[in-house]
Amino acid sequence: MVIGESSMRRRERSYGIVIGAVLGALLTGLLLPYLVASSGSEKSLAAGRGASGADVNGGAGAAQALGEGGASPSAAANGGNPSGASVTGAGATLAGGAAGSATSGLIATDRGVTATTIKVGVLILDLGGAGKYGFNIPGFSTEQQRAAWTAYINELNTNGGIKGRRVVPVFQNFDITNRDSMRAACLALTQDARVFIVFEASAFDGPAVLCITEENRTPMFMVGSLGTPEEWYQRSRGYLFTMFQSGDRTMRNFAWEFDQMGELKGKRIGILGGDDPGHHAQIDVLQKSLEDLGHRVVHRSNLSYDLGTGSSQIPLEVQQMRSAGVNAIMLAANTVYTAQFVRAADAQGYTPRYYMSDWQSLSNAQGLPDSFDGSLAVTSSNQGDRDRKIPGYEQPYDASCAARMVRATGKQYDDTGVPYNNDIRTCTLLDLFTAAARSLDPNGLTRDAFSAAMQRLGKVQMAAFPPEASFSPGKFSGADYVRIQRYEKSRPCFGGTRGCMYPITGFHKSRY
Repeated sequence: MVIGESSMRRRERSYGIVIGAVLGALLTGLLLPYLVASSGSEKSLAAGRGASGADVNGGAGAAQALGEGGASPSAAANGGNPSGASVTGAGATLAGGAAGSATSGLIATDRGVTATTIKVGVLILDLGGAGKYGFNIPGFSTEQQRAAWTAYINELNTNGGIKGRRVVPVFQNFDITNRDSMRAACLALTQDARVFIVFEASAFDGPAVLCITEENRTPMFMVGSLGTPEEWYQRSRGYLFTMFQSGDRTMRNFAWEFDQMGELKGKRIGILGGDDPGHHAQIDVLQKSLEDLGHRVVHRSNLSYDLGTGSSQIPLEVQQMRSAGVNAIMLAANTVYTAQFVRAADAQGYTPRYYMSDWQSLSNAQGLPDSFDGSLAVTSSNQGDRDRKIPGYEQPYDASCAARMVRATGKQYDDTGVPYNNDIRTCTLLDLFTAAARSLDPNGLTRDAFSAAMQRLGKVQMAAFPPEASFSPGKFSGADYVRIQRYEKSRPCFGGTRGCMYPITGFHKSRY
């Protein structure tokens, strides 16, 4: 069936409404799932090699390098690290050969590694696709993201690089609304630029992740706030690392935390989920975890992967939840479907209790109807605390990352938190890469050796993840602590929006 032009335009207008409603959460530390389905109105980028053209930039002159005292803080390596590389606190210098001082006799060791340089890929979020809906984020742009990476990489190179090798970034844009764009970015970095590792700090997800790690055997270090399936780590064979907990860990802790609080006792539970082929199995994990804890799931919604179709299913799903007597809903769909469901239920006078997790960045919901008041979320991150003025929001490592950027560029952070959150994530990804790479023999820097070194880091510091995280053999997702947050309808959120999540417990070690 061919969709007529008027139907396509109506669909684009409907996308504009929902994207405008939820993209406001983007880059305040919340990352969004893919909002545009594969419709005839979607204009795809070519998926061939070099489709969008990688930009190689050594970083020289793009930002002022940090001076003395700006050495990189990062993780604290455990005793399993043979080189003794360590970072023990904010402002500490990464050890490992006089903080990475030049070593003679260097040779090319692997793809992207020469005797003098290490080529790294950096994925840059381009909001151009969302711009057609009139959406933009003041103070956040592709140029701002590149400037942050350039400043931290200049700092690293000023302090000796990776044991004498200079880090050279290759920047590659991608469009959040277009998965073909993401695959094109994968191919441009791995097959054309042939980088050693790929970094992602904002919203890259889906099959393109496995394009990098499994298909093209390239290490990838990403934020991972959308819920990275455990299967992806396994298929990546040690080449995929994330800051957030894996999707499977998130779902198990989601069920465990609210069971332990007694929140689910005697409740008739519903699950609002989707049929995204990359994430469906994690919702199975949530259901099994709930049932193993003795709870009954009386209805589960599997909304279509196609945004237009899934949106049309929501009114019926509200009715079915209500007919099944569901009074506790575990939210495991993307942010678009979640907002639509809550508003549709509110319009029908249906007010169940809602529960969320870091899955699809739902733990920082905002701007929802008053009926959402009191909803609870379990989260492993304190992203957004700065915007909400939560006491003690800025940990020492976070403050150090921000101070390093200020010294490098003169940037002053405002209260929106968008550049701040992006910068400290960038800082963390590069610092942990540096700690692992500097722990290796200078002529032993290979992709497999780097993977092993990452898994030897042990306890580490990650900006916006207090109090500590860890990487160990077979553990590829860093966050280890969680806390509970509650939606408070009358309190301010990012950018002055009314209704936001506020913590009601401190951080504690997660069960899984």
